[in-house]
Amino acid sequence: MEDRIDPAIASRLDTLAERLVDVASELDDVMFDLLRRASADGADRPRLDRELQKVRRSIEKAVSLLRSQAA
Repeated sequence: MEDRIDPAIASRLDTLAERLVDVASELDDVMFDLLRRASADGADRPRLDRELQKVRRSIEKAVSLLRSQAA
């Protein structure tokens, strides 16, 4: 038997997912700025960008899990 989630809880999970999407978008902006500066300086890809990519993927996973529970 499938567990049903209360609609109010599902709505809150969906709201959290949307907030995480916004955070991911801001993170994309930061990563783009890092890469643009590194390119302007003739530097390699910054280590921080690699770490932030991991954070970005984690956020995407969290969004997916929250949305699957809210559905």
